[in-house]
Amino acid sequence: MIQTGSTQASHVCRDVTKTKRLVRLLAHGSDDQVRTRIVLPDQPWASRIYTPELFGQTLGHVSVFTTNSGTCEGRIYMEGSDCIVGIAYEKVPGATFLEKRRSIVSMSPESIEGLCKDAGGFQAVLTASDNKAVIIPSGHIIISASQGSCYYRWGIASDTMDTGRVKCMLQNITDSFPEFKNPSYPVVAFADFLNDHIG
Repeated sequence: MIQTGSTQASHVCRDVTKTKRLVRLLAHGSDDQVRTRIVLPDQPWASRIYTPELFGQTLGHVSVFTTNSGTCEGRIYMEGSDCIVGIAYEKVPGATFLEKRRSIVSMSPESIEGLCKDAGGFQAVLTASDNKAVIIPSGHIIISASQGSCYYRWGIASDTMDTGRVKCMLQNITDSFPEFKNPSYPVVAFADFLNDHIG
């Protein structure tokens, strides 16, 4: 089963105590750069862009999309593992995100591996047993095959080039997938904010 990215398995870490504990853990156990963010307005949508959330995928679930909110994404795996491949958006055949996604879905595993290698992409097996935080870059289409996983994920902002990639990805997402044009969805307001306030 291929999804556009929303598997209804995502749960924002709304328990303030748990979120504060996770943020403290990140603060003490990692470099400040894994928690950088753009200053956003005091709006409900804004709190969902960088706030850690618990996300789970079932065994055998495969998705071809990008990171949550199009940003760089930090992850700490609590259970299970995922095999991921990241290919720079512009290196995937197709004019739109939807066409690029269809291209990937029609490829054999060997063709995906070859495209990843030729495009300078990345491949990784992310697992709870590694006890590491990982950072997934923005601007990539991410192919994920889950062995059943549960992990915390959060958005990260980097430099102006990263912000440009985020703006591009959000535009491509909303152009290709009508469900992401719903104003109540955080990426719509985030894209509008970036277009209006960030050069």
